[in-house]
Amino acid sequence: MVRDLLLRQVPNVLRADLYAVPALLGATVVVVQEAGAETWLFPLVGVVSCVAVRLVAVRHGIGLPIAPSERRSDPPPDE
Repeated sequence: MVRDLLLRQVPNVLRADLYAVPALLGATVVVVQEAGAETWLFPLVGVVSCVAVRLVAVRHGIGLPIAPSERRSDPPPDE
């Protein structure tokens, strides 16, 4: 990620695979827990939901949609 920032590129974790989305989901569950419920269940649910979403995405090849402006097209072959 540091390499991407130094090269002024969008970090790979925010472009292709589901990395940030499962992390945000897990963090949201933990934040909800901080809003009032004092139990050990919420951190566990946060971890399980984060890992489950990531594993399902890897298993089924699910990724984030890519904006048309970010799609890279291969240059035409030289003839």
